[in-house]
Parts: sequence; C-alpha cells; structure tokens
Amino acid sequence: MAVMFLENALFLISWALLLICAATQREYFIPSQNLSWVEARDHCQACYKDLVSLTPENIQIIVHMLKSEHWIGLRKYFPNISNTDGSTWIQWANGDPVVFQNWHPDMPVSKFPLPKIDCCSCSCTCPATTAGIFSTILTTEPVTNFTSVGSGVTKSPPLNATCERAPIFPPVIPETNKLYIEDSCVVMLRFGLWAERNCTDKLPFICYEDKFIGRVDIACNTSQSAFLKWQPGPGNVEYYQVEIKGVPLSQQPQPVFGLSLSLNGLTGGNYYEVNVSAVKCQRFLNPQLASFYTVPNKVKDLRVDYTTDTSIFLRWDVPDGNVSMYLVKTGTQQREVNATELDFNGLIPGSCFTFTVQSGVQDRSKWSEGSVVSNCTRPGKVSNLNVYDVTNNQLTLRWNKPDGNFAGFFIKVSSRNTTQLLDANQSETEKIVTALPSGSYITIEVRVKANSDVMGDATVILAYTVPEPVLNLKLQPGNKELTVTWSYSDSADVTFTAELWKDDKFMKNATTTEKQIKFQDLKSATNYTVQVYAVSGTHPGIHESASEFTLPGTPLNIRATNMSTNNITLEWDAPDGITKATYIVNFTNFWGDKVTVEVVDNTKYEFTNLKSGTRYFYKVYNKAGSFLSLPAIYNVSTDPVKMEITLSMLCSSPQSLFCADVTQKKMVLKQLRDHFNSTLGSNIFWEFDKLDI
Repeated sequence: MAVMFLENALFLISWALLLICAATQREYFIPSQNLSWVEARDHCQACYKDLVSLTPENIQIIVHMLKSEHWIGLRKYFPNISNTDGSTWIQWANGDPVVFQNWHPDMPVSKFPLPKIDCCSCSCTCPATTAGIFSTILTTEPVTNFTSVGSGVTKSPPLNATCERAPIFPPVIPETNKLYIEDSCVVMLRFGLWAERNCTDKLPFICYEDKFIGRVDIACNTSQSAFLKWQPGPGNVEYYQVEIKGVPLSQQPQPVFGLSLSLNGLTGGNYYEVNVSAVKCQRFLNPQLASFYTVPNKVKDLRVDYTTDTSIFLRWDVPDGNVSMYLVKTGTQQREVNATELDFNGLIPGSCFTFTVQSGVQDRSKWSEGSVVSNCTRPGKVSNLNVYDVTNNQLTLRWNKPDGNFAGFFIKVSSRNTTQLLDANQSETEKIVTALPSGSYITIEVRVKANSDVMGDATVILAYTVPEPVLNLKLQPGNKELTVTWSYSDSADVTFTAELWKDDKFMKNATTTEKQIKFQDLKSATNYTVQVYAVSGTHPGIHESASEFTLPGTPLNIRATNMSTNNITLEWDAPDGITKATYIVNFTNFWGDKVTVEVVDNTKYEFTNLKSGTRYFYKVYNKAGSFLSLPAIYNVSTDPVKMEITLSMLCSSPQSLFCADVTQKKMVLKQLRDHFNSTLGSNIFWEFDKLDI
C-alpha cells in the first residue's frame, strides 16, 4: 500500500509491492554540517552518491540513525524535470521513481483548501452487491511501515440509483493556505514521517552511497615484482591509498592518482595482501582487496647424492626468499615434499631419468622455474648366484637375470693373492672361472652393468677350491701317543683333518689349522694308521695316510710261576691291557749263558734245560715294530741239587799254638765265607755246614 497525492486530492491507492534485488549494498551517512537542500545534495553528490532515497526497507534502518529532522532526496519540483501536467513528488534526487510515501498528517500542504460543493441531484437506492470500490480515508497516524497502510481502507457497497437533475452552483474559491510552500523540499522527522520544509533551510541531511566493491587484478607477477590494476571508485575520487601487507612501512607506496601500480623489490615466494582504498572528501571508501604470492625462486645446487636400482636420492639447497613446498617431477611421476631432499623411488632399474624440481607457495598457485638434473638408476641385482663343478683350480658360476634394463655383467673373482676381472654379455647366465689357486677362499662378486659408468649392487657369494693333498706326512710315536706332522702351502685357506684308524676301524679324528697334531691316550705297542687331508670350505682334499706303532709299554708284574731244578716258567702281565703283542725275553746267569726268545701274543714262557741251583736274570721287553719297551727285570733260581764238598785246611805258624787259637780259626773261616760270597754270591746255591771249631 502507498499514499499518493494527485493534485489537490489525497487518495489511498492499492499498489503491488515491487521488490528489486540490487547487486550493491547501500550505505548511509550523516555529515556533520547543516546545509540547504541544494547544498546538501551537492555535497552528497561530491562526496557520496546523492541524498538518500527512501524505500519501505531502508526507512527502518535510517530512522534509528536520527535524532532530529534531516533532508532526504525528495522535493516537489526538480528544475531539470518537466512537470507540465502539474505532477509533484514524482522522483527522488537520484532519478528513482517515488513508489512509497510516508507523510506526516496534513502533509503535504495544499495550496488551497478543498472547495465546498453542493451537489447530489439524484437520490440512490443501493441494493447489496459483491462489487466494491475503495472509499477515501485520511489518516492522522504516522506511517513508518508501508505494509500497514492498507488497514485504513474500507470497502463500501456500490449504489444503484435513479438520479434527477438539479442545478449546480459554482464553488467558493478559498484563499491560499498560509502554510503552503510553492517549491518545497522534504525532511524525514526523527520518528520517520515526512514533512515539507523550505529548501533554503539549513538542516542536517542524509547521504547514501552504494557500497563500492571493486577488484584488484595482479599481472606480470614475478619473483621480485607485480603489477596491480584496480577499478575506479565511484564519483570524484581524489586518489587511491595502497597498503601492502608484507612490505615494511617505510616501503609502502605513496598515494596513487591512477588505476595501476608497479611493485618492485619484492621477495620471491612471499605472500602479500593488497588493500586499495579510493579516497574522496578525505574519506576512505570500502577497500578493494587482493592477495597474491610472488613467484618463488628456483632451488639451488640440485644434485644426485646416490642411486639404487629403483630409486634416485635427490638433494638441493633452499632458494632465496620463501618457499612452502617443492614439486619433483620426472616423466608422468611427481612428488610433493617439504624437505630439501627426496628419495624418488618406484623407478625402473637400469633406466635414465631427468628430474625437474620447482619450489612452490602454500596454495600451490605459483611454482618457480624448474631446476633440472639427470641420472640413471642402477641396474638390478642378479639372483640365485651359485657355484658348480668346483675343482682345485676352476669353478662354474650360474645366475638369474634381474628385472629392468641392463647391458651385461661384470664379474670379480678374488682370492688371497689374486684377482680376476671378467665380463659376460646380456644373454649369458653362466661363466667358467679358471686359473684359481687350490684350496683357496674365493670371493665372487657379480654386478649388472647398465653402461660403462653405472653398475648395480654386487651379489656376492663365497666359495672354495678343492685343496691339494698334504705333503711329507710323518708319524712320531710316543708311549700311548702319536705325533703327526706334514707340510702344506702357507697361502692356502684350509684346515686339516687327521683320522686315526686301527685294524681298518675308525677310532677318532681331529681338526686343526696347524700342520701337526698329536693323538694321545692310545694303547701302547699298537699299530695305528693316520689319514690326513686338507679341507677348503666344504671341499675335502685327497687323503694321505701313514702307519706306525705306538711305543710299547713295559710288561707288568713279572713273576716265576713254576720252578724246578732245570725249568722255570716265567709270566707277566701285558701293558695297557693289550692282547696282541710281541715280547722279547732274555736271561743271563753266572755261567755266562745268554738266551733270547720271542714270545708272540702270550704273556708266559717256560725255560727248560737249565742248571740247578743257578740264579737266572731275566729281562722282558715289549716289542712294537722296530721299537722295544723298557725291560721288565726279574731274577729267580732253579732248585738246587745239593752236593757236599769237604775242604781241608792246613795251618802252620812260626808262632807256637797260633793255629790252635780259636780266634784264629774263626777268622780263617770268616775269610773263607767272604771269599765264597764274593765269588758266588747268590748266583749259585752254596752254604756252609756248621763247623766244629
């Protein structure tokens, strides 16, 4: 609903409310000075857009800004608008049509009061009907809400009447209204209603301006410069104030009178926020905003630290300025990293790649010029590398090819004193290696070649050649032990195994790195065979063997078990419990007899045809090969066959009765006994009978 005045009549007319969606947002301002309506409008047009135009929507906002009456952008007549039809209040100062009015009661003031006219020359009878018209309503209430105006309109039923003509008298023309203003301007009262005032009155006023929303474009953005271009502000802009966040205060630009600005001396990869404010009448309009990153600088010293078969490790130095991340690309693959290094994996073995590294800003809107480096992955490693057909001076290598690209194989064969370098082509998976030292520890490395400069990691296998036989094998017997010695090359990588056998039966073995070994706790006088061979890795050499007896042990517990006048049975115990042995038994006696016998695998012997009453001195030796043990010594006498021998002695002495002297007799007998004892001793049985002296 809206209230509209047509000429001198005020009618309430039903309007459809037109809603207009504007792309801009209006702002309202009350300057501090009081001016006439024309001055106020000039000021608003100079510093804003115009005096305010009111709508049902914005009146609700503006009324809260007021504490007194203020000029608004409405007047009865505009000098530049023709109103030959007498229409008033037809548009706002900005040219918008007036589709809404909110007058104070009795406003606007008519020039003349309404005339009194006597009429009605007919009488009407009106039956009820649904057709209706609007009756005229005058309201004295303040109107601040356009939608509430309709509440004062009532409907009256139409009239159906028969009219009789009557004479009409001319109206009485009143005098001009004293409150009437011929060319009035409009104020809005503090409570929202409108009233007429003389346009020359000095009053506060309300300006409006469509909120300026511009745009700043960034062009020619490099690592150190950028070109700014913005939209012109509305009205008479004095200059543009440009503020750049990220630039020191001392380097902020001075007021700009154009619509562009070149920025130089910026930092690469830095984030800048631009605030461009149009300034008019010393007022900063809504700023035009933009933000941008400068192009970051390229990374420094891009290099390859090392490569594997499926990866290349890249490293670089931080560029000047700022950087948030790095983009590393090769072919269709790329990685984003925050560090200054990257292990770029998932690559094909034995292939060459070109990497481009760019530094980037946080939102990934700017990337630097790329730094480039090229390198190749190492080829893969061979698998299932093994040796076959090993001899004392050669072996055969076999392997499986790796995945990826490669040109051939490089083989390095190393022993203690020699190194061989061999090649194999791409199709080969086997190689015979010759001229190797026997009995040696062999290190074999096989690398895959991509080209002359790039090779893959080594696949390593350890092997041994078969050793040669030992030389100069010797056995040195001892009592219950054998010391075994031999000779061998000092450059060989071997150990030695010695096996002890007896009667074709394995007894024990021992391993050593020395060239001798001692077997102990053996049986004496026993023939042992020793086999010695060199061992290189798991490969035994040819056996060399030698046999020897251990030194014989001395027979034990020698004794005579049966004696007679001419026989003696001699027994002894075998040393160390041996059951097979050869003994050498000999004896001597007083008569100069010397007898030696050999007793095989027996520990007793009967000596016959002996002399009775004679002591026999026996020695029993244990014989092993060419060795004799220390003798076991024993003596025993045959039983005597006694014979009585009478001796007569004649005594003569110049001394009388000397021979009859008992003392002299005893002395002579003693000398005789001593003589027999010294001559025969216990070797021959003898004894003196009791002598009667």
